[in-house]
Amino acid sequence: MVEFPIRFEKMWTNCIYESIFIQYMVTFSQTAWFETSKEELINTLQIAPFHLKMESTPIVHYHMPEGTATGATVHYHLVAGFNRISWTGIISSSQNNQITTRLGKGPFRGFNAKHSILNDGHLSVCYEELSFQGEEDSFRTEIEKARILYGLEERKKTLKMLMAYESKKKTKSFESLDCFGSSTAG
Repeated sequence: MVEFPIRFEKMWTNCIYESIFIQYMVTFSQTAWFETSKEELINTLQIAPFHLKMESTPIVHYHMPEGTATGATVHYHLVAGFNRISWTGIISSSQNNQITTRLGKGPFRGFNAKHSILNDGHLSVCYEELSFQGEEDSFRTEIEKARILYGLEERKKTLKMLMAYESKKKTKSFESLDCFGSSTAG
């Protein structure tokens, strides 16, 4: 699976909404292409990675819930060095290959995200747009340098580890039942 080059767009805006001045609203968008099917990409994004390789640039990563029904929770993280900011988004809409979320819990006054995953021939295209309101200056500084890290290989390794653990757990429970096999009531 190959992750193709990513296009970044970051935009700082000042806006007036209903006579309230909101300064430094940040919008972060990114587009990425993957050599995988849309369905496999969505399934992989539902796995929270156990381990991610950190780089010198801050990263944003998230994992989707198993179902993309309205009201489900998406978990987001910004990691910059040893600092980590986490927040949740609540799915407010899921239709036509687009998932829209709004702030659940987090250190902002407002948060909205749009996740679009489309097929483009043999590739999947993932378009992300994240908007924040009321963030701290330190967050704004880090998000300006950040990129979304999908970590598909790390997510797949996590799935293999979880499956191996579950298999081992079931094997142990069968072994404990088997020790009672020779002493049956009769």
